[in-house]
Amino acid sequence: MNNKEDIDLVRSYIDKGIEIRHVKDLLTNSFSLSDKAFLFTIEKVEKGIWGHSVLISNDKSYINQYDDLFENLWKKGIDIEDRIKAIEKGHYINVDLIPNSTESLKFSRGLLNNALSEVLVILSSATAIFRVENNIGFEIFNDLASNGIKVKILIPLGEELDFKINHLKSKYTKIEFRNLHTTLKSLIGIIVIDREKVLLVEIKDETSIRYIDSMGLTISLEGKSAALSYFSIFDSLWKQTEIYDEIKKAYGKIQTHNKMQKEFINTAAHELRTPIQPIIGITAILNNEIQSKRHKEFLEILLRNVRRLKSLSEDILDVTKIEGNSLILNKEPFTIMKIIIEIIENYKNEATIKNIKFKCLFPEDNNDFVVYVDKTRISQVISNLISNSIKFISDEKEKGTITIIVEKRKSSDTSDIDSKDMVVVMVKDNGTGIDKQILPNLFTKFASKSFQGTGLGLFISKSIVESHGGKMWAENNEDGEKGATFGFSLPFVS
Repeated sequence: MNNKEDIDLVRSYIDKGIEIRHVKDLLTNSFSLSDKAFLFTIEKVEKGIWGHSVLISNDKSYINQYDDLFENLWKKGIDIEDRIKAIEKGHYINVDLIPNSTESLKFSRGLLNNALSEVLVILSSATAIFRVENNIGFEIFNDLASNGIKVKILIPLGEELDFKINHLKSKYTKIEFRNLHTTLKSLIGIIVIDREKVLLVEIKDETSIRYIDSMGLTISLEGKSAALSYFSIFDSLWKQTEIYDEIKKAYGKIQTHNKMQKEFINTAAHELRTPIQPIIGITAILNNEIQSKRHKEFLEILLRNVRRLKSLSEDILDVTKIEGNSLILNKEPFTIMKIIIEIIENYKNEATIKNIKFKCLFPEDNNDFVVYVDKTRISQVISNLISNSIKFISDEKEKGTITIIVEKRKSSDTSDIDSKDMVVVMVKDNGTGIDKQILPNLFTKFASKSFQGTGLGLFISKSIVESHGGKMWAENNEDGEKGATFGFSLPFVS
């Protein structure tokens, strides 16, 4: 008993005082019995004519055997009123197993032809769309949709088949198709009909284009509670495709915007460089020719700011190269200590003005500390760290100190099977230290609370070090010491 017509018939018997129970799996033939007789109906078809025979017996063995059978069926059954309530509230589930693929195909077509309002389909894979086309045929879905029945089909993404899939979509314009973007592979096709019936089709051979060869077991579920569960799954996946498409469009717009932004910044940085060099050159010439001390001070202010502008434009160009993966390194073998000493010489005057002293803690075997690097780029990193230390040592401090330490360490990278020897360079100062709010994002772009910099230098330095196969880090000094320590590692020349 599954529908209203069945209920009406059953109620007519209940009204006559007959006690009824619902049993899921009854015998194909009918029988009745009393304590004195047994009656068994045999249905058959002969020469195209449907007929039946009746067996009547008072044999005690027949009566006892079928009496036991009836009692077992009665015990398994449920009260008919409970069954009626379940049907009326949609809380019942009928499950049928169809092991034969030919029967399954026939059964599927029958269910689809009887659909009233909605058919929802989740295909097992992208190739399943061609299997359906060659067997059940999308024409049946298209006809349903033409008759006002909502038909939605989800196709797991198969980019290599996009052209063929899009051709099928254009052929059946009444059906709503969507691509399901997922890495999960399903071995089950799902059809939900009118939110009351569900077909679960096992796919035993995904490569086969013939429906009967690809299909395994088919499970038919009838009942609102089960069907609504599968409807909810379908609805979630359908909405997921909407969200994915929206995100894809938004991402495309962001990519276009980012590209335009990078192109603008790159162009602006190049345009800035063009007038900067002549200004620096002409300012230097004027400084040599002008005698007025006051005018010389003006020129010095101009020169200092133009150099800052030049440094900013170069930083912007470096950032665009790093983000565009176009940073070119010209590597050669160098002794790291020689590079450091050359840079210290460039900063001695600036350090002296602020009463800052340099300390170098180098190992004795200086010549063994050879690294294979782009000297200009690694010099840029070391210069940036020393410049930052000078910048953040207060002018009021009696004596500032910048200590540069070089040592050998084993690589801390746990992914290395054989730990590599690394050269470690650390720049330690006794300045103001790193602001706690900035520290977690120190090496990202524009991480600065100071008016003395843009926050690009450390981002560029970290990128340069990492492009050499090293790492960079920073920390505030411990044990009551003021200031901070910046360090980076580089592989030894093997």
